[in-house]
Amino acid sequence: MIDHGGNLWRSFGVIGDMIRCIERLTGLLLLVLVLLANTPRPADACSCAESPSVPQAKDAATAVFAGTVTTAPGGFGGVFGLGDSMTFRVERSWKGVDTERVGLSVRPGGGAACEYEFRQGQSYLVFASRLNDDRDAALRTNTCTRTAPLVD
Repeated sequence: MIDHGGNLWRSFGVIGDMIRCIERLTGLLLLVLVLLANTPRPADACSCAESPSVPQAKDAATAVFAGTVTTAPGGFGGVFGLGDSMTFRVERSWKGVDTERVGLSVRPGGGAACEYEFRQGQSYLVFASRLNDDRDAALRTNTCTRTAPLVD
């Protein structure tokens, strides 16, 4: 075999130059593809308006209550989210609830990423509303409300 100084393509002149150029472009293209494949994609962000004050949130809500998640169909590992319905044992009501138990549906209100995840047995302060203020519609909430877990 003939020694070409470590580069076989030098002996082919213009064709060798073209092949070297193609090899470099191929390497560059592979690098770009790897970088694009590993570029983080934007998450499905929840698009809520700025959080209202507690008095504003209470005024806007159909119901405001403190309660514990007692039953919920579905869910995984006791966590319930988008599309699930659950029952709360009402411990205190500030607005719109006059029963010991209330059902709540978790529906998105600013995108699917706005779903609120509840845990069975956990107590929450819930700000809920009805779709289009329909009295027959289920109460619902999402992360765009002031709903939050209660700390003992």
